[in-house]
Amino acid sequence: MTWAEEEMAAVDLGDQRLNRRAATLLDTMSMKPDSSIPTKTKGLAEMTAAYRFFDNPEVDEQKLLEPHYQRTQERMREESVVLCIEDTTQLDYTTQVATTGLGPLYRSFQRGMFLHPMLAVTPSRVCLGILGAKFYVRDIPDDEEKGPEEEKSERKRKADRLIEEKESFRWLDGYRHMNELAKATSSTLIYCADRESDIDELLTASQRQPGKLLIRARHDRRLDEDERMWNSVWESPILGYQEFDMEARPGRRARKVRQTLRSKSVTFPPNKKRENPITVTVVIAHEENPPEGEEAVSWTLLTTLDVMTVDDVKKVVEYYRCRWEIECYFKVLKSGCAVEKLQLQTVKRLKAAVALYMIVAQRIMWMTKAGRETPDIPCDAFFDDEEWKTAYTYDTGKPPPKKAPRLLEIIIMVAKKGGFIGRKGDGFPGPKTLWQGLSDIRIYLCIHRRMSGMDHSEKVK
Repeated sequence: MTWAEEEMAAVDLGDQRLNRRAATLLDTMSMKPDSSIPTKTKGLAEMTAAYRFFDNPEVDEQKLLEPHYQRTQERMREESVVLCIEDTTQLDYTTQVATTGLGPLYRSFQRGMFLHPMLAVTPSRVCLGILGAKFYVRDIPDDEEKGPEEEKSERKRKADRLIEEKESFRWLDGYRHMNELAKATSSTLIYCADRESDIDELLTASQRQPGKLLIRARHDRRLDEDERMWNSVWESPILGYQEFDMEARPGRRARKVRQTLRSKSVTFPPNKKRENPITVTVVIAHEENPPEGEEAVSWTLLTTLDVMTVDDVKKVVEYYRCRWEIECYFKVLKSGCAVEKLQLQTVKRLKAAVALYMIVAQRIMWMTKAGRETPDIPCDAFFDDEEWKTAYTYDTGKPPPKKAPRLLEIIIMVAKKGGFIGRKGDGFPGPKTLWQGLSDIRIYLCIHRRMSGMDHSEKVK
């Protein structure tokens, strides 16, 4: 059974032929994930079959992702702590004018849709999988000009909407979903998100829940008539210091960061937005002396985790730093799988295709991190037999061994096909070399299947 067949073993699209097609498409789309679907498919007939599959009313993104959600939850049971990280990214299809059903993005002239997934990530930054995903398209506003009074009335109407009617509901909905999962597991689940998630409804929901909350603060809330949150915590004593190596990010170079740590439990009193008081712990991690020309790395975090000691504060900051994994995931999805280059004419097709690519992107992330954390486990924990045997034969020119080699050994072989040189100072292969190498391995496997007319794993035995 290939990895795609195993991944889609529990898919239920109401027809076994559709179920098999889902596994076939997932396998096909993992070969050169950054190329178009017509390029991947074997001629017009297979391309047409793919489009018919995406058009089928029984096929939608949630049904395609449901088996993956279940497998992610199974992997979570082996972990004591799991970070459930949510964020939103825009999928921009502005240049694809023939695609119907798109809406405006952050810039009004852009057209596309938004993707809001939840990733399960360990504190050692291994991406266990996807726990949920929301796709949404904004309505196109009318072009009719409104006067000042009409605009004021429109703003008030939007402000008075129930949270369920707002885009920001996605944060509350995600947190509720995580708490339902927390009830069914002995693992500690921690909801982690950036500043956009800092809404009163989410903080209200965080009180006395099985899952924990860890978000970056956006608002400086009032504690009483004379005091606000930020000043109160900033005036508290420094508890300790923390150093870490920050990876290069857009607009920032890689460097060492040293932060001071402060922490204080605060209570936000009831007001017009909340009926009951909210108690959280505020953690401030601030870089006092950044290098010249560099912006200070400073985070104000709100959490319901127990924070009693300086080690607890450091752990909170380390957990929050894991949030960067979802940004890496978006990069793999957009750059490695090139989902914004899909030309499928309808939003329905796009959602289904992106859902399959989400599984491909997670697999690449999983292999990248797991290879670092557990290099000595057998490689068949991540690669199916065809893949690792093909990689071994392709790299060494020898028949594969009967016993599966170490995971790290096969990962290096795969990465070499993606351009990884493997010199002493090169470190561990990244997602880019892995997805390119895995694509080459799978194409090599596909060619041998077609040429031999039989399963390649039989050929290399």
